[in-house]
Amino acid sequence: FDDTAEELVCPITFELPVDPVMAEDGRVYERRAIEDWIARPGELKSPTANTPMGPRLLPAKQARNIIERMVRTGAISGPKVEAWSKKLADEEEVKAMRARAEGGDGGAMRTLARWYFLGEKGLAKDFKHAVSWYQRGHDVGHATCTAMLGCRYARGEGVEQDKAYALCLLGFAAGRGSEFACYHLADCHAQGRIQLRPNARAATRWFRAMESATLRD
Repeated sequence: FDDTAEELVCPITFELPVDPVMAEDGRVYERRAIEDWIARPGELKSPTANTPMGPRLLPAKQARNIIERMVRTGAISGPKVEAWSKKLADEEEVKAMRARAEGGDGGAMRTLARWYFLGEKGLAKDFKHAVSWYQRGHDVGHATCTAMLGCRYARGEGVEQDKAYALCLLGFAAGRGSEFACYHLADCHAQGRIQLRPNARAATRWFRAMESATLRD
């Protein structure tokens, strides 16, 4: 069983693949790893044989079923199995969170955006995806999503920088009761950020506004 499992280990990640695919060189890879390999500039060659190969990938469902069966029955064990189990748990958690977000849950939208922003739960770091979920959360009235969207516009992360709009979003989020938005506005006034001049009086007012914020985010 251990020898069989080694045959299914992705040659790029050296881990058991959660989303295995068969490349044109006949080897099984983790989808994201081989897709990143294929996207590299220059002539496409096999990661294992270093010979030319095409970009086509086919889902390796049988490999996935074999891995899952061996893991769940305890036929194989060790660090690779533990890593695979964690990736599978992350995949299921992301799937459940995405379903909640698609159903209109603003809190789930915020969490999904954060995972994309930080590259957590097996998701590739993607500022644009993060912004899209913060935007959707803002649209349904989630104050923290509004505040975080303001921060992304302020820094130009995943979206074209727009400091004036960033201040509008932060002010809107503070009006919705976001403690984080109040803090960020206070810090901007204190440090003279986002096109604001240092203003201790305004900074103090926003720091004090944190006390009465209804959303402790």
